[in-house]
Amino acid sequence: MPKKCKFLIAILFFALSGFSSVAEENRFAVAGIGDPQQVQIFFERIQRDVRVGDRKNLAEIINYPLNFFDDKGRHVKVRSARDFKLNYEKIFTKTVREVILRQKYSDLFVNYQGVMIGRGVIWFGKVGRSGNVNDKTYVMRIYTVNSNPTYVK
Repeated sequence: MPKKCKFLIAILFFALSGFSSVAEENRFAVAGIGDPQQVQIFFERIQRDVRVGDRKNLAEIINYPLNFFDDKGRHVKVRSARDFKLNYEKIFTKTVREVILRQKYSDLFVNYQGVMIGRGVIWFGKVGRSGNVNDKTYVMRIYTVNSNPTYVK
């Protein structure tokens, strides 16, 4: 093999290996999340709030209207923190809470739609602060809860 080919192959190898290490460092980039530590902090906050039953704190980290799918698969929009707190036991059922508490940070699933706990029990990710899709300042929020048995197994 000519030296030029070996040289080009070596450059290509090093370039590609650099890209893969970047992807491994931040697997949440596909969801638009620049700092993986943001995900870990947010995830641990969800677990802490669920563990102690702090519906007030959970209500603060939800994007409203929250997409909620009940145990029969019916879609309900939870429109406010007040509605969430009043319906906490229906939304964060015992099974949903157990799935959240069993989840390990290292096993979170992520794609372009966000970060998933369990098999889709909770979806969270970055949303615009104002709720406007054009807002470029983001915060982490829960935006979907599924208590349908399909997701909580």
